[in-house]
Amino acid sequence: MKLRTNDGETYTISGSTITLEAATALVETMRHGSHTPSQSLEEFMQQVAHRCNLQNGSIVKTDDAEVFAKDLLRLGFLTAVEM
Repeated sequence: MKLRTNDGETYTISGSTITLEAATALVETMRHGSHTPSQSLEEFMQQVAHRCNLQNGSIVKTDDAEVFAKDLLRLGFLTAVEM
C-alpha cells in the first residue's frame, strides 16, 4: 500500500492493511524525514497530533503507531494511493 501525506511525501508499506509492524516502520520513516526533531517515536506522534489539532481541530490518537497511522488516514492527513 502506498500512502501520501498532505505535503506530497509518499510512503510504501507492505501489505494492503496497516498493521502495527507496518505502521511502526511508516511512522519511523516519517519521523526520520521530518524537519521537526524528536527524541522518540512517541514524541514525534504527539508533535504531529498536536499540529493536526491546531490545523483543523482533529484529534489523532497516539496510543501506538498503528492507531496513529489509521487516524491520520481516517482524518485525511494520509491518503491511500493506487499502486
